[in-house]
Amino acid sequence: NKKVNRALCGAAMSLGTNIEIVDLPGYAPLHDDPNLIALSAEAAKLAIPEYEYHVSDTFSSGSTDMGDLCCVMPVVHPYAGGAQGRSHGNNYEIVDPVAACVGSAKLQLSMLLLLLQDEGKRAKEIIADYKPLFDSKEAYLAYMDSLNSSGDRIVYNEDETVAQVNLK
Repeated sequence: NKKVNRALCGAAMSLGTNIEIVDLPGYAPLHDDPNLIALSAEAAKLAIPEYEYHVSDTFSSGSTDMGDLCCVMPVVHPYAGGAQGRSHGNNYEIVDPVAACVGSAKLQLSMLLLLLQDEGKRAKEIIADYKPLFDSKEAYLAYMDSLNSSGDRIVYNEDETVAQVNLK
């Protein structure tokens, strides 16, 4: 981000003008909790044994607010089958409504059952085992706020030489 901002400021200085840059953070990267991944696989075998449940540990360039949540709490973002085409694309369609809707609901309810049985023992274990990136929601939000910046980036002297460049 600083390199891009520096290039933008350099272009503005070469023209003798200023530039307003608004920096806003996007979603944090999603890191599924390994314990919740295992739980979702177990729930799939319990709830929808007729469907193959594939666990993938590959990194995706997709983004979701689940990435933000994983900074402070354990999460998992399982995907339901039953669709084809490019996600969010013009060719995306549900081809198996039972898998996409009923199977997904069964999976989620089975995960809930596994988490809450025995007075929530498994949920409590997963929470206790999780090491968040931030100690609290407030610490995470303060960090995200620190990434926000906006305004003119170049301060000129009266003789039109550059006094300061604010890259942040």
